[in-house]
Amino acid sequence: EDGKDVLYALKTGAVYNLADSIAVYDVLELKGNVDFNTGNIDFNGYVSIKGSVEENFSVRAGKDIEISGEYGIGGVNTIESLEGNIYVRGGIAGKNRARILCRKNLYVKFLSDVEVICEGSVFVGFYVRNSTIRARQVVVDSPRGQIVGGIINADIKVECADIGNWMETRTQIIVHGFNRSSLQKRIEGLTV
Repeated sequence: EDGKDVLYALKTGAVYNLADSIAVYDVLELKGNVDFNTGNIDFNGYVSIKGSVEENFSVRAGKDIEISGEYGIGGVNTIESLEGNIYVRGGIAGKNRARILCRKNLYVKFLSDVEVICEGSVFVGFYVRNSTIRARQVVVDSPRGQIVGGIINADIKVECADIGNWMETRTQIIVHGFNRSSLQKRIEGLTV
């Protein structure tokens, strides 16, 4: 077009140069941090971040998000996966402003001062402190794991070695379970 060679991709994605070829992949891989050099990330595929996400930045992906930085993330704006899981190698120290939103599961070492809304399960390695979590289930894996402060709102279960503390920090655990009478009516409707 206009004396220039123009290439059109058949799908949206990240463009990579491979020797003599140009490819478009569903994976966006960042070798460093999400910061002023990259800006906020909004990608419709998988996002793999080898570093961290700096404070006040956001990452939004259509599929899974993987943040491999050793120390995790801090006071980010939002980390959101529209249809996938979120994996954070370190923990999340949210400074009461970070929001984590995911369709499937969240895997993280620790959660502190963060809001999590997850349609799947939240799996935490060590502890949850002063966080608000809404999920199907919350599991803290460590044999000495703790949930201290905040509000945990779960549909199925909350599993942790130690909940609450001696310092009287208010810790609310709400497990919704199921409505036995409505489930019985559904079963009776199926057998008729």
